[in-house]
Formats: sequence, C-alpha cells, structure tokens
Amino acid sequence: MILGYHWIRSNILLILAAVLLVYIIKILYVKYRPERQCFIRKCSSLAFAIYLFLVAHITLLGRRPSAEPIWHFQLFWSYMAGSRELIAQNILNVIMFVPFGIFLYDLSPRPTTLRRILVTALLSSLVIELVQLIGKLGEFEFDDILHNTAGALIGYAVAKWLCQKLDPKNKNIHR
Repeated sequence: MILGYHWIRSNILLILAAVLLVYIIKILYVKYRPERQCFIRKCSSLAFAIYLFLVAHITLLGRRPSAEPIWHFQLFWSYMAGSRELIAQNILNVIMFVPFGIFLYDLSPRPTTLRRILVTALLSSLVIELVQLIGKLGEFEFDDILHNTAGALIGYAVAKWLCQKLDPKNKNIHR
C-alpha cells in the first residue's frame, strides 16, 4: 500500500527524527567499524532513494491534477495571507527538505560546500515546482522553493555539526 499524503504529512516530524537517529548511528558505526564504510554508504544511498520517493509522492505522485495550473509568484504571499494552515505548510516544507541536506552532505563524493548545497536544493525544489505547474499538480510557489532550500541548508548544517561533534578525528566522514 502506498503511503497516503496525510499520513506522511502528519508523521513528518517522526520521519525526520528517524532520519537523524539513523544518521547518528551511521556516524558512530563508521567511527568504530571503518572497514564497513562501503556497506554503510550503500545503505545511505538506498535510504536517500526511499526519501526521494517519499518527497516525490508528497509533492507530485500523491496529488490529483487540477483543471488549471495554480501559481503564486509573489514571494512571502503565504505569510501575507495570514493563514495558520499556510504557516504550518511552510514549516512542513522546511522540515521535508532537512533530510535532503543531510543526504547531500553525507553522500557527496567530494567535500560539500554550503554553496553546492544551496544550488542543488534550489534547483531540485524548482524542478518540483515546475512539474507541479506544468502537470497542474498543486501550486507553483516561490515560497516553497525558499522553504525547501532553507530546510536543505539546515540539514547540511546539522550533518556537518554532528560529524564534527561525534567523530572529529575521522577524515572519512568529516568534511
């Protein structure tokens, strides 16, 4: 059974907590079992693929097309509308992309910079929004691009901080 949008939305904090817990375990496991790093990297890649499927399901696959495309080109329109539902949706968009930043930091074959994360998250979010606009699957919103990118940057900062705090001497995971 495919996970429903509302189930994922209502459990997004639990999903985020699980991703963070698994990431911490991964750092500690590699610290004490460096010979298993290749296996752990494959597991991380699989987890990233599952995460990308969940994001695609939330943002695209789990939606019905509307009759007309809907867009909001004004930045911060959702804040100006003053709706609690829109503010909650903005927070969920930030949270949804935190694992994206963690995975990009973790799986990058070379040292990852803040700029690289910023550009990758921005372009990835833009692709999602353009597919929503063209496919009439939800609303194209600049606010979503901003919030998703912010979430990825937070994820990057969290991943980098965790690596530095949990295993500062291991050059294999400390970038």
